[in-house]
Amino acid sequence: MAKRLPSPFPVPESIDRGPAAQAIEGYKPDGCIRSSTGYTLSMRDLLKKSVAAAIKKMKAHADLVELMNVDESTFRSFLLAEIKRRRPEARCQTEWHLFDLLVQIDTASALVELKFYITRRTRDLDGCSGPFKGGASKKNEDEFKKCVRKLRRYRKPRIAHKYLILIYEKTSPKRSKCSFARSYDTLPADPRIRSVMDVPHCMADTLACKIIEVA
Repeated sequence: MAKRLPSPFPVPESIDRGPAAQAIEGYKPDGCIRSSTGYTLSMRDLLKKSVAAAIKKMKAHADLVELMNVDESTFRSFLLAEIKRRRPEARCQTEWHLFDLLVQIDTASALVELKFYITRRTRDLDGCSGPFKGGASKKNEDEFKKCVRKLRRYRKPRIAHKYLILIYEKTSPKRSKCSFARSYDTLPADPRIRSVMDVPHCMADTLACKIIEVA
């Protein structure tokens, strides 16, 4: 039998080989979805790439309108566009059954919730600084836990993946004993949470981003 030479076109680590190679190597990736090219890409990796690209687009937007005027819905629009840019065949719905986003690719379906936490400083009509709006608090932590429980409790056979995308400011202009960093930099062990992944992105000096997979 002729010796098989290495491919001159290596497959990226985040993409697994197609069905023919899987049959030869006996490899079946976990949580992957089939692409039109025959390769597979995990839903989590798709979200990771899309989230990082969406933050890049959001940065340009925030540079124009100020970060204090950017919210969860704005980021969701950028994220949806980046998912569709990578997988045009994806079927996506916002506000699906009280969830922020439903992503369907072939037979793989994922629920996605978004939490976007920043502290906003209001301004009076004369331009002077007004009171703060939002910020880290016990109420905020309870809201986060409630969101995890909501994802955990939703059980349908066709929903294979459940994610919470968490974005929060690293430091706050508001003096307080609470902070988002203290609440979310290191999440405690929780049987409801399958994995936590930090997402590298272009606004890392200002914002932290995590993709949390709910069991």
